[in-house]
Amino acid sequence: MSRIDNSQHFITFPEGYAGRRNHLCVYIPCRTAIVLEKIDYLAIP
Repeated sequence: MSRIDNSQHFITFPEGYAGRRNHLCVYIPCRTAIVLEKIDYLAIP
């Protein structure tokens, strides 16, 4: 059994942060890695 959920979507906030155009806030426990892939918003079903 895998703990990977490929159907989960993370969406950025349009407000800027630290000189960047968009930002994403994710709370994850310590010693945890998260890998994100940028996709076209229109491609989300």
